[in-house]
Amino acid sequence: MNSDSAETPVPVRLRERLRQAAAQQILGAAEQVFAERGIHATHMADIAARAGVAVGTLYNHFEDRDALLRALAEQRRAEILQRADECLAQIDGKPFRAQLRAFYTALFADFEQHWQFFMMFMSAESGSKVAQEHARAMQCELLQRYEILVERGRKQRAVRPKVAPLLPTLLLGMSRSLLMRRVLVPAEGPAAQHIDALLDFILNGVSGKKSP
Repeated sequence: MNSDSAETPVPVRLRERLRQAAAQQILGAAEQVFAERGIHATHMADIAARAGVAVGTLYNHFEDRDALLRALAEQRRAEILQRADECLAQIDGKPFRAQLRAFYTALFADFEQHWQFFMMFMSAESGSKVAQEHARAMQCELLQRYEILVERGRKQRAVRPKVAPLLPTLLLGMSRSLLMRRVLVPAEGPAAQHIDALLDFILNGVSGKKSP
């Protein structure tokens, strides 16, 4: 018998790779549809049609829309946190301003790659339990990374001790506000173009006077 015949069982590893590839295809389609229509207006049939699979195939991978949204949110959150951690490791020891700039650049690059989904996700925080859970989790985890940055700045005496406890929250809030501008003024383009202005504001204040 031909060992390559159609009756030969597909190796377990190959089946798992095929399953993972199908799941990624579905997640990519879901991201597009969620971003276009919003969470509550998106139905599983819409996602199946975009992914080019049967609705039944969709349910073989994800129990329902919330499960699909949760898987997508977890993947995107893991990606951005991985990039943040890699950046923190690479910039350790550099001047505080350079570290802040590199960190914002890395985060904004990841947000830009999926900005429509992230903005839809943040806008839906008040109406979707899944969005609430993951948006809060991502903000808490990013806050921890900002705390690392601020502690480095404090040790370099680039951050006043009195300001240090509050600064991580402010850095997180300002980055979020700048990303929201990406939605409010979409024609303006990526938020990364405003990083230097943001750093000047953080380090020098509204008046533009150099900090001592």
